[in-house]
Amino acid sequence: MPVRLVPLDVDPPDHRLFRRFLNDYFSRQDLLRYERQMRDIARQAIAGFIDQGEFEVVEDFSVPFSAGSLARIVFATDNQDLVDRGVAAVKRTALAGTPRRSKRSPCWLMEAMAEVAESATERMTCWPPRHGDVDGRPLTMAERLGVITLLLLGGLDTTRG
Repeated sequence: MPVRLVPLDVDPPDHRLFRRFLNDYFSRQDLLRYERQMRDIARQAIAGFIDQGEFEVVEDFSVPFSAGSLARIVFATDNQDLVDRGVAAVKRTALAGTPRRSKRSPCWLMEAMAEVAESATERMTCWPPRHGDVDGRPLTMAERLGVITLLLLGGLDTTRG
């Protein structure tokens, strides 16, 4: 990957600090706020193949569901166009996971991060939050990009698997 995948590429003790920072965002309680959207994403995926009488579980359900859910959670935005573009980018990477596509993903993610940050409210809904910190300091742009890249691509690959 052309970016350092935080916290995967971070050694102790910093690894633990990043994990502690991220764990709260992926607790059951925190993720329950996305339940309605995730059910909608599942319904949309199913609607895409229900009339065909058959489907390929990974390509037709797992990837669209995982990509849609991760994009919604990671970007924490109501900008559906951005989420749709994120889903498309992550799906392209997952389904044709060539090194070339993997190198393009961080470029798209940087653009998406800038777009979310530009339209974010005072609450700074851009994920990970700008007000989040590791060991008392805010995340750098490179760290934020690494976290988002790992969550989207690694999360999709793990969930799909």
